[in-house]
Amino acid sequence: MKIEMSQAAADFYRDEVNPGPGKGIHIYGKVYGSTNVHDNYSVGIMIEEPVNPIATAELGDILVFAEEEDRWFFGDYYLVIDYQAGDDAPTYTFTSDDPELAADAASGASTADPTHP
Repeated sequence: MKIEMSQAAADFYRDEVNPGPGKGIHIYGKVYGSTNVHDNYSVGIMIEEPVNPIATAELGDILVFAEEEDRWFFGDYYLVIDYQAGDDAPTYTFTSDDPELAADAASGASTADPTHP
């Protein structure tokens, strides 16, 4: 599990979310919505201090992290966070080094069972 964040995404978080000193942006799976690899689950964010992170990305003063309790959502995927200027919002794309998972991620086909990653 790995998180990558673009400078544009970090700038968005700094300008719009501004987590403040000692806090970060906790990325987790929430019910409703979808990602390129999940049906009925999407990416949620909370501002808080990391407790037991399994992955982090830090650019300047912006920290993004996933916690151990979120492992079920991330499984063997990497999360790439970027910024879409047209929507004025971050984008969250899951990818993998595993050829089968990478093919699912690229096609947008969700075959992942979120209860059994």
